Amino acid sequence: MPVFWISQLLLAYSLLAAGLGCALYLFCSIKREQCTERRRSAARMDVLESALRGACSRLEELRAEVREAQPGQSAGVVLHVGLNLNRRAQVLRLYRRGEAVPTIAAALAVPQREVELLLKVQRLVLKQS
Repeated sequence: MPVFWISQLLLAYSLLAAGLGCALYLFCSIKREQCTERRRSAARMDVLESALRGACSRLEELRAEVREAQPGQSAGVVLHVGLNLNRRAQVLRLYRRGEAVPTIAAALAVPQREVELLLKVQRLVLKQS
């Protein structure tokens, strides 16, 4: 009877040892795969960083070319936000002097349509008052 118990204990411990061995093998293989993936991702990251550096340098070259092409203007996009009060007063003053709409637009660097619109609005305001 003690041989039977010993054989059962021996079987249980050998199965436990085999399970622990398999777990250890799986753990080591996962760690190996993680290291491989880490190296691959680091290589990809290096390629992407070098491409980004190249794109940034090319962008700076293009900005320099734009600055050289337009020395009097900034390289940024100039947005026209409309007429300010000073420009409106200048438009009305030139119109009262008898200047034509295209001349006013050219003199103040304002689109002709905006000058026409301002004059129409001014007429409407004068009619209402």
